[in-house]
Amino acid sequence: MKFFFLFTMALSTLLSKAEETAMLNFTNGDRLNGSLVKMSGDDIFWKSALLQNEAKFFLQQVQDITLPFFDTPQQNIDHVAHIRFNPDLRQQNENLPSDIIRGQLVAVNADNIILNTWFAGQLTINRNMVKDLEIFDIATPIYSGPSKQDDWKILPESSWEWELNRYIRRSEGMISKTFATIP
Repeated sequence: MKFFFLFTMALSTLLSKAEETAMLNFTNGDRLNGSLVKMSGDDIFWKSALLQNEAKFFLQQVQDITLPFFDTPQQNIDHVAHIRFNPDLRQQNENLPSDIIRGQLVAVNADNIILNTWFAGQLTINRNMVKDLEIFDIATPIYSGPSKQDDWKILPESSWEWELNRYIRRSEGMISKTFATIP
């Protein structure tokens, strides 16, 4: 799990792009949305709209951090690899999900797995840390989006709201898009 926190630290610039979308999950089941400010030794500093100031938490009290979802940049890739890490020693229940990194497989050798990611570039991961590796073929998408808010027609206008490059339904309503050619 310490690798996960180091990995999360590397993603702090990514987190700073999204306001209040990450989730800090504690070992007692509590959750706090916000963003990672920094890590220092055995402490994590977290900023949330629910707190007056940034707060310091002990890493031993943190189960994991759920990162926000961002669409990956458009790339011509033919596969995606999922590396699932071995569960942390605190995580004795094998049915709980472990940390996963997604990217394109570059190489595998006796000691390491090398993965090219859209968010952190090329990562070299010690094989002893990896529980399993799954590789999936990717077909060319028929449609990817929405990429622009203006491409869509909404009736009534209050039924859908544009947030973080996606539409979120707020009430009953219609959303449509006119295509020049049918995908």
